[in-house]
Amino acid sequence: MDPFNGATVNRVDGGLGRTTANSDNVSLLVIGNAIATAGLPLNAVKRVLDLKDLETMGITASYDDVNSILAHHHASEVFRLNPDVELYVVSTTPVSRNVEIVKAVRTFPQIKLLAIAANVTASPVAIAVEVAALKLEVIDELLQDKIRIDSILIGSDQFTAATAISAYPDLRALNTPNVSVILGQDPAVAAIKTAYANYAAVGTALGALSRRGVNENLGSVDANDKPDYAKGLNYWTLSDIARGLFLTAALQSGKNFAALTAAERQALNEKGYIFIGGYAGFAGFYFSNSPTCTAVTSDYAYIENNRVWNKAARGVRTALLPRVKRNVLKDPETGFVKTSEARELESVASKPLQDMVNAGEISAGDVYINPAQALVGETALEVKATIVYNGIVFEFNVDLSGAQNI
Repeated sequence: MDPFNGATVNRVDGGLGRTTANSDNVSLLVIGNAIATAGLPLNAVKRVLDLKDLETMGITASYDDVNSILAHHHASEVFRLNPDVELYVVSTTPVSRNVEIVKAVRTFPQIKLLAIAANVTASPVAIAVEVAALKLEVIDELLQDKIRIDSILIGSDQFTAATAISAYPDLRALNTPNVSVILGQDPAVAAIKTAYANYAAVGTALGALSRRGVNENLGSVDANDKPDYAKGLNYWTLSDIARGLFLTAALQSGKNFAALTAAERQALNEKGYIFIGGYAGFAGFYFSNSPTCTAVTSDYAYIENNRVWNKAARGVRTALLPRVKRNVLKDPETGFVKTSEARELESVASKPLQDMVNAGEISAGDVYINPAQALVGETALEVKATIVYNGIVFEFNVDLSGAQNI
């Protein structure tokens, strides 16, 4: 010991609680029916840092106009609503689209959210057929590599103003919880040219979703982490008066939201469509909800259910992987896993769930490993994990009465 050292101050890191950015909101915008540019060839996946980055690749407002394709517009909506998004873009043809999506996500497995701008020029594929193809050719294909997509947002592109809402197919019957159908559009964009008349606002949906936490509903009037321009407000609207965006809203068919009856709005919601509308006496326009193409009784009936479950599954899996093929002590009397070993593994697997609790993404998480398991040969160790989802307030029902005094 140096007798004149006096006092030593050690530099300790981590006290500020800073964390690395997570990949919850990494997104892929798929430009269907695309025309290649020098900067964005067909089937090439590019990361774009901002809209100017995409424009240097040749995807400009003029590109949209000349080719009658909504690519720049959808990307501009993503960045308008989420300027900080980590966005990848791929341009595809209808024939190769799903194959190229799988390639893109395998190359960049951090991608969690997808939006497909179909840019349909001929008769669109029926929704049930489209959803089934995405499940088989994208979702199930990626699951083989343990890659989980949280949400795929697609447009309907097939209804006309003459189609009765009662004739719209029931998306809740399609048993595909990772796909959601966007039915809303901005009439100002649809009116630019005939080719855009039946477009769906998938870029807007991707921007709004990618800004929200995994536990937040796409239709929430407010959001936990709004962009800077909306901070200080107690709401976050899709409307932008300065840019003339979403000053009103319509269905993909062109039918204005204001023309929908209460029964029609209820039917669209019950059938699992995501449309855009407003609240009487309140500013702006908002997404209606976040349903997925599966039964309303399912645990995965809403986008946030899938995002939360997938994040928990990824976290537990990543936590346990370093323990794969490592020794586990046995109780010499029973031959089962030693209780202390089971408790230690529970602690390891619980860490990512506790992180989600701390972040307010779930209300509780628990992991249990029954020690009474004999690990013989290549036997899997059974782990029981449970998460408690947060509640979502879909509506308030207030009893208000007058009184002489309180």
